[in-house]
Amino acid sequence: MSYCVNCGVELDETLRRCPLCGTEVINPNQRSAPDPAARPFPSKVEQLERRAVRRFFTVMATLMLLIPPVVCLLCNVLSSGRITWSAYVLGATAMAYVYVLVPCAAEHPHPWLFLLLDCGVTLLFLYAIAAHAHGDWFLPLALPLTLSVAVAIAAVLLLFRRCRALFVRLSGLLALSGLLCAAINLFISLYLERTPVLHWSLFVLAPCLILAAIALVINRRVQFKEEVRRRFFI
Repeated sequence: MSYCVNCGVELDETLRRCPLCGTEVINPNQRSAPDPAARPFPSKVEQLERRAVRRFFTVMATLMLLIPPVVCLLCNVLSSGRITWSAYVLGATAMAYVYVLVPCAAEHPHPWLFLLLDCGVTLLFLYAIAAHAHGDWFLPLALPLTLSVAVAIAAVLLLFRRCRALFVRLSGLLALSGLLCAAINLFISLYLERTPVLHWSLFVLAPCLILAAIALVINRRVQFKEEVRRRFFI
């Protein structure tokens, strides 16, 4: 018979914790049986299992992703005798593979490398479309727009790595969203009208900056911030 060392209540031999105060039962005369659920070398086994599951998922997803471009390629070649519109499907499939499957297949997250790969494959796809259609929009329009989006995503990654405050993150996201819309508006107007003028983006930029300032003010008021979190379940 054993007793709790904290409250003194009488304990059953099968109990591991006191039912009254929750204190762990320690009996030096009774050897603890090994946990049957415990496995030898669990970290190594689980790591090998995760790697095998990741490889299986990558192979299956790759095979499934090959169905649309192969079908489109066959239809294109059998109907016209050469590759025309199916090249766009091939390029879009390659972009989807880099966007989704490459991060899933990687053992460790590398957000900066993935961002560089995504930006590179997007620019390559847009350049191929412009070259195929003999368009002059890649350098003055597609390149700066793609780089603007990449810079905005990089800024968001940096913000979330350096800052833990919720409202500061929200403020940064709002400000970056407004600035990105302004940059898109500037590049489009510069390409179409040859002059950098802000039009529709002002209706997005102004509210985003005001809301970003409000988020920063809320972040400085600790009590009010906790009240907002409690009321809105943030």
